Amino acid sequence: LAMDRVQDWDGFVAAMSRWKIPAENIVYADIDGDIGWIPAGLMPIRDNWLGLLPIPGHTAEYEWTGFRTVDELPRVKNPAEHFVATSNHNILPRDYPFDLGFDWTPPYRFHRVHEVLTQGRKFTIEDFKKLQHDETSLPARRLIEMLRNLPKEGSEDFQTARQILEEWDKVMARDSQAAALYEVWQEETIVPEFVATQLPEEARELVAQNIELPTLFDLIDALPSGSRNQVLSRSLEKAFSRTKELLGKDPKAWRWGSIHKAHFTHPLASNEARRTVFNRGPIERGGDAYTPNRTSGGGYIQRHGATYRHILDFADWDNSVFTSAPGQSGQPESPHYDDLASLWADYQYAPLVYSRTAVEANTVNRLILNPASKLKD
Repeated sequence: LAMDRVQDWDGFVAAMSRWKIPAENIVYADIDGDIGWIPAGLMPIRDNWLGLLPIPGHTAEYEWTGFRTVDELPRVKNPAEHFVATSNHNILPRDYPFDLGFDWTPPYRFHRVHEVLTQGRKFTIEDFKKLQHDETSLPARRLIEMLRNLPKEGSEDFQTARQILEEWDKVMARDSQAAALYEVWQEETIVPEFVATQLPEEARELVAQNIELPTLFDLIDALPSGSRNQVLSRSLEKAFSRTKELLGKDPKAWRWGSIHKAHFTHPLASNEARRTVFNRGPIERGGDAYTPNRTSGGGYIQRHGATYRHILDFADWDNSVFTSAPGQSGQPESPHYDDLASLWADYQYAPLVYSRTAVEANTVNRLILNPASKLKD
């Protein structure tokens, strides 16, 4: 409620002192052109420990001693680059003195957003539609750059796979042949090949389950050339074979969206009849865990990412747009149960209107709830 009453930046900061849980990156903008960011939430003060490991609980030595005030949290107002962006990456300033968190995603999505927004031009709503669904892979750029440095030799499968990737634009589009091969390489074969050849057996499973992509690439890049070439070539050859298993023997027919899909499953869909009524999908998806259009999930099924997005025009609220899925109604018999799914699937938007005139012009149905005139026993 405090957020709903905010009129300016100072009011926003004051409202953040009332934001408790969940801890979130909260971004701010107003019609006067001010923008900003505060990571708000209850951040405990731990005097003698970080919260990462078990500690003795039978004394008061390791008790929390309060929570950080909003004035102790990092913040940004009107930065020099004229934008604020967060993508679950490490948002703490380099000189920030407190430990607020340790579990961050790799910064690839943020770096891609930063790359686009620092092009030195003005952006339209259409530009932001594209950015919200941008599927350019920065990890693919780096990995394939390492691939280019390999000797021009190897099996026929390796040479074919190499050519497919080196000619690719590094966009994880759902109809991309190369995106399918790359994702199998990244997800299924390069980590096992690295740990099998570079680590003792007792460490392999632990590292394979927890290594982050930037760390993996750094370690591969630091290997002697012979070992690096072996990890890259063998893992890519295995990825090519595995992609054949998933998508068929003809690489020209491969499509990333053929295996990468989103399902809208309902908790009441417990048998075939109910699945027909309640569930929607599958919907082919582009992107992956590291693109601005985040579509991550094990087994090539999207389980994470945005169903709802909006783009707000502060100069004309009625010019704002949104996308969501599968629909705005929870009633399976309603035409609005899944009428947004096709827009969402094709990266399309609908009006997010604000003024009374625009709301009435865009209204399709009106639901009126009349309370009973008398309460019955």
